[in-house]
Amino acid sequence: MMLAKFSLIMIMTSLLFLINGLPYEKNDNEWWSLQPLKSVNIPDPDQTNPLDSFILSKLEEQGLKMSVKADRRVLIRRLYFDLWGMPPTPDDIKTFVNDPHPNAYGNLVNKLLASPRYGERWARHWLDIVHYGETHGYDKDQPRPNAWPYRDYVIRAFNEDKPYDLLLLLFVYILFFDPAYQIFYLYYHEFC
Repeated sequence: MMLAKFSLIMIMTSLLFLINGLPYEKNDNEWWSLQPLKSVNIPDPDQTNPLDSFILSKLEEQGLKMSVKADRRVLIRRLYFDLWGMPPTPDDIKTFVNDPHPNAYGNLVNKLLASPRYGERWARHWLDIVHYGETHGYDKDQPRPNAWPYRDYVIRAFNEDKPYDLLLLLFVYILFFDPAYQIFYLYYHEFC
């Protein structure tokens, strides 16, 4: 097994280097995301959501107003397209529109996030970045019969809400150290 050739320290050091990336020139204290948190006053605490207060204050500075609240038919369509990438069925719309529960929207969000369709939708973006395909495409459009384990791994990772660093660690381990996937890795990069 290839894993036995490397010491655990060597593997972990390599993986941490891959996750953290190469050193960059920008100073740490210049990145907005690395600045210390500051206490901020909410412009209009009467709003339902504190974020809406900040948005409303900036809109008012520009002489603009908030859009009218969307009705339930519009909300369910937006939610389905955002999380699943497809429209809701007429029965789903009817059920949501007629649901009297005050947390109907939150319940619908949880239902859509718990579905395998969520992982299928969002894994697609990751798979696009790595140029995943089940065929070679172009003039050599031959199928890649063993490409599906990687696709399924990425979908499962999104559905299980794996943290990004863990997703990367497992991805690197699977591709480089798991003998079952080394064949897939070599096959994928030989013919891509």
